[in-house]
Amino acid sequence: MLFFLKSDMKPEEIKECKDISTLQIEIKSKIIFLRERFNNDMNFFDNMNFSYPNELVNFSNPDKLVSQHIQFEQNPQDPNNSIVLFNGQILTDSATFIQKDGYKMFMNFMNSIHDIYINLFRSHALCIQTAQNDILKLFHYPIPNEEEYKSRYCEILLEIQNNYEKSVLNHSENIQECYQQFINYFKL
Repeated sequence: MLFFLKSDMKPEEIKECKDISTLQIEIKSKIIFLRERFNNDMNFFDNMNFSYPNELVNFSNPDKLVSQHIQFEQNPQDPNNSIVLFNGQILTDSATFIQKDGYKMFMNFMNSIHDIYINLFRSHALCIQTAQNDILKLFHYPIPNEEEYKSRYCEILLEIQNNYEKSVLNHSENIQECYQQFINYFKL
């Protein structure tokens, strides 16, 4: 099973990669590598989420993706102009949605969300790869004493956690901003 997870991308390849599953394999293979060598200290990976969101699973099927997020509801004030719901919340009316090319804008929005997730996974992959390289360097260069080794090792583990949290926070802000821009587009 580990053979199938084997990955060894260069940082440049990670930065250019646009495939979530390839980035997930890179992340998981590095985590497996680190866990095999430092099992007791790597439990914090259990609290990290490296999965692709269900809302984007149907990304290759636009009709299904749209139907997951966009619904039409009868408008009691104007039966000929339905209310458009986005994730269950009123977005606009159908006339405005059509006039503003709503389906195209929705797909652009979803492409932006997808790109934000790709950037998140790139960030995670680069962070874990850097940590792996830093930990391996600890074994290749002489360290004056065990205390300094432990100190540097703890710094690396803390860096992984801090970079993960920073990436997730940045990701959440980007997602929120993207959602707000999409909603605001129909309010203008």
